[in-house]
Amino acid sequence: MVQEIVRITSGIVSVYFVILTVICGIICIFSVGPYIKSGGFKKEAAIAKYGGIAYIVGSIGLYLGLKLFA
Repeated sequence: MVQEIVRITSGIVSVYFVILTVICGIICIFSVGPYIKSGGFKKEAAIAKYGGIAYIVGSIGLYLGLKLFA
């Protein structure tokens, strides 16, 4: 069961996927977060910032994890 999930996921996650999600994370951190913060929503801006960090770390970690176990 787990091997099947890893096999399917490794077909989806590629270098291009990682590049795209890292770019999305950078946009969340440097564009979306400050825009939300300028509207007076400080908690939501912090969520956008941490979400961008999660995109970056998560995509790189998922890619490396799948390369190690696939």
